[in-house]
Amino acid sequence: MDPRKREIEQLDAEITRLEQQIGSECAAIGKHVSGLGLGDVRTPELAKYLHSVHTLKKSEEDFRDDISRIRDTIRKLGELEGAIDDAERRARDLGREREGKFVEIGAGAYTVYKGLPDAERDRFRAFFEEVLKLDLEIARFEADLKQLEEDEKRQGIWQRLTTKGKKIVLRGSINRVERQKMKAYADAGGKVADSEFAERTTGDLRLLFDFAHEKKRAIDALHDDARHVREEMQRHRDTLKKYGIDGEPDGRCDELEKRIADVRRELDVLYGWMGQLFMDKDLRSEMADSQLGAKYEIVNAMRHQIARKRAHIHRLKAELEIEELQKKEKGLRQRRKALEDELRVKERQIAVADLEISTGQRRIEELKRVITGEAPYTEAPALPPPPDFNAPRQ
Repeated sequence: MDPRKREIEQLDAEITRLEQQIGSECAAIGKHVSGLGLGDVRTPELAKYLHSVHTLKKSEEDFRDDISRIRDTIRKLGELEGAIDDAERRARDLGREREGKFVEIGAGAYTVYKGLPDAERDRFRAFFEEVLKLDLEIARFEADLKQLEEDEKRQGIWQRLTTKGKKIVLRGSINRVERQKMKAYADAGGKVADSEFAERTTGDLRLLFDFAHEKKRAIDALHDDARHVREEMQRHRDTLKKYGIDGEPDGRCDELEKRIADVRRELDVLYGWMGQLFMDKDLRSEMADSQLGAKYEIVNAMRHQIARKRAHIHRLKAELEIEELQKKEKGLRQRRKALEDELRVKERQIAVADLEISTGQRRIEELKRVITGEAPYTEAPALPPPPDFNAPRQ
């Protein structure tokens, strides 16, 4: 490769690097100018750019504020969900503690119930219906068992075997009903614990009722807290809906981040334009600033470097193009000479052909006169030898 072509490539690379540096410096100038504000700006185009920068920066701030509010709301929702989970767990624990006393409460209350006057018993009978029914069933089984035992005393050995089997079945039934009675006590305790029946109790049973009431109040308070928390969570969800979020919030935050990135790119373009405007119109007098003045000198020096390098490239290209044209001209001249030589040969060949044609025409006229008897027949004269067409022209 011609060394001058390599030099041109190197100069092009240096110009590209300088242009990139100028772009960066112009963007830095534009950014610095935007930080100075409108002030005494007199150039309308620069004022328009500054207004656009202010608008874009405001948009970026709004997007960042939206992201901050969304993430803060999401954080609060997470905290509130944790608070609800904790309240519900504590309520379940208290409920299990309370339910653990229902059998004792139901059994104790049933004992008190049986000692109440008839009018009082009728008032609270609904709480103990199942227990009363099971008591009657147990009493019937026990009466049947007692009757079998009385009968057994009078029976023979073979009849006793049958009676013993019946007694085993009855005792199994009694045990089964006793187990059902424990559940009935628990159900009765759960119902009576929240009633006025506590006023009829004393001693340890009253303490059990007080324990159940205390746990109930604590559970209700936890449920109230959870309800208030859910209301607050709904307010936060309504806030998210204002930002277009009705499900997964990360997608909306990603969208806002992309819009911020778009704004940053637009700002970078504007900064570059403002820097170029500052340089092209030399606005140092309009915006007196030592940093801008220094940047102007740096960019101006790089522009002069580019101009010198481009001028040198143009000289090198002119030299190469001249040499190329001269080489082409030499080839064309050689081609022209060859064409001229060919043309001379063709012209001589044409002259010979014309001579033969005219000779032939004169012979025809002579032969016509022979036919009419005007002239005697003679042999045609011999033609002269053909010339050397490649001989140089005299």
